[in-house]
Amino acid sequence: MGDFAVSGSELKKMVKFARKTPVPFAFNPGTQDSEHYLGMHRKRAAAQLAKEAKKEGPGVKVAFGTAKVDGKCLNLTCERALPAMAKRIKKFLKYNKVMLNVQILDAEGNLLDSDIED
Repeated sequence: MGDFAVSGSELKKMVKFARKTPVPFAFNPGTQDSEHYLGMHRKRAAAQLAKEAKKEGPGVKVAFGTAKVDGKCLNLTCERALPAMAKRIKKFLKYNKVMLNVQILDAEGNLLDSDIED
C-alpha cells in the first residue's frame, strides 16, 4: 500500500500516539475488512493523506480529518465523512486486534455516527 497506510503494530503505535494528541487520518473503504485503507501520519495534513488514500485505496470515496482516542473510544472528527463509516472502521480495527469503540463527529463536534458496545 502507500507510505501512510497503517495496520497491525503500526496502527497500535498510532492509536497510542492519538491518546496524547489528535492525529490526521484518511479512510478509503474496501469491500472486505482486509481491503480497507486507513492512512495516519503525525505531521502530514489530512488532505494530503486523503489524496494518497484515494489513489492507493480500493474505493472511490474518501473520508478524512483528525483522530483522537478518549478512553476506549476513537473519536474521528471528519472534514468529509462516509455513510456507515463507524461500523466499517470498527471492523477494520477489530481485524487488526485493536479493540476500540468508534464515534464519527463533524467539524463542529456534532455526533454523526457511532458504533459503541459496552
